[in-house]
Amino acid sequence: MQLAVGAAGREITTVEGLTSGGELTPLQEAFCDKDALMCGFCTPGFLMALQPALDRNPAATDEELLEACSGNLCRCGTYPHIQDAARAARARGERLRGPDAAPAAPAAKQDHETGGGR
Repeated sequence: MQLAVGAAGREITTVEGLTSGGELTPLQEAFCDKDALMCGFCTPGFLMALQPALDRNPAATDEELLEACSGNLCRCGTYPHIQDAARAARARGERLRGPDAAPAAPAAKQDHETGGGR
């Protein structure tokens, strides 16, 4: 995260800019599929934190996905669903990368009771 002043003169993408031609991203689809959006208040923040993490590393580990979300809070407690959605988007991205892509990092186990402690 950074202060808004740190983005002066740079291109900024908002959650509305994630879609292309009206099509949801694999992450947005996974959020819907995995019920990762209760009230919806925190959803844009989680999407905007996770999408760049998956763009940088489509085979991000569970720990890297948790770290990407560390600056966001969900009052509804949907952390397990959010992590499930991130994992599903990661899996979809791996399928889209094709057979010649580098192998994905092994996924760590997730504690669904606590949302991984975050």
